[in-house]
Formats: sequence, structure tokens, C-alpha cells
Amino acid sequence: MTTADNTENTIPLSPLMGAILTANAKWSEDLTNQVLDNKDREIAEWKSAFAKLYDAIDKANDTVDSLRIERILGTFAQKRDFSVTSVDTY
Repeated sequence: MTTADNTENTIPLSPLMGAILTANAKWSEDLTNQVLDNKDREIAEWKSAFAKLYDAIDKANDTVDSLRIERILGTFAQKRDFSVTSVDTY
């Protein structure tokens, strides 16, 4: 089969069908971008809340001055620092 024979068997798309397919692709891309933006926003909010929680517990530890709480905070601090400085991978 030659190239000429192959083009004779294809059905051209109407302008309306082309517009529909283009709009569908645009809508899909917009929806994907919105989902990714929401995910990034939620991750940033979680990291911020985690850091605030650590800071609140750290302040409470200053008044309690407990060795056990200090040990827990040491581990928690490593997790807090990692969550704030980690790079998101998808």
C-alpha cells in the first residue's frame, strides 16, 4: 500500500470535531493543573502546621523542663526540619 492509497482511506475531521477535541484537551490540562496546584497548596499548609505544632510544643517544654519531653522533641525536631526543607517529588 502506498502513501497515496493510505490517505484515501482516512476520514478528515470536521472543524467542529477539531474544536471539540481541542476544548477537551484544554479542559483536561486545566483540571490536571488545578489538581497539582491544590496538592502543592495542601503540602505547604501541612508543613506550616507541622512547624507551628513543633514550636508550640517546644515552648511548652521550656516551662515543663522534662527530660522525656526533650528527648521526644529531639526526634520530632528532625522530622520537622525534614518536612520544611524536603523537596517534593511526584
